Amino acid sequence: MASGPVPSSPGRGRPYYRLADLRLRGLLHLLGDDARLATFVERELGPLIAHDQAHGTGLTKVLGAYLAEGGNKAAAAGRAHLARPTFYERLRLIERILGVSLDSAESRTSLHVALLAFLSVSAWRAGSGPGAARPGPAAAVPGSPPPG
Repeated sequence: MASGPVPSSPGRGRPYYRLADLRLRGLLHLLGDDARLATFVERELGPLIAHDQAHGTGLTKVLGAYLAEGGNKAAAAGRAHLARPTFYERLRLIERILGVSLDSAESRTSLHVALLAFLSVSAWRAGSGPGAARPGPAAAVPGSPPPG
């Protein structure tokens, strides 16, 4: 495989993606039908997904915005189109539901991987993502954040 500069945005300037562009998402795609990945997603995000489904909340989307912004709460509030105090309260609720501290880098990393896996599997089940014909272990949650 030839080495060279990798564009900052996957596929930038090209009408296709290379495996190297996909990185973690590519790995999660390859593991998409592995029951262990579904177990991991359920363990990490199950209570939050269940809360969203039961109460019609978008806490999974809030968590996705927070993680996509690398834990920057002010930027994530803007991404989620929420006032900062509202966003901060939702983060506290997410912490209570999941029983984790979002101040922990390890917790954020684990939740981010689980969310990317969940979204990847959800795209397969919806027939819109790569490998759409492959069965996936999880169901989509309305309001889930787009990958990014």
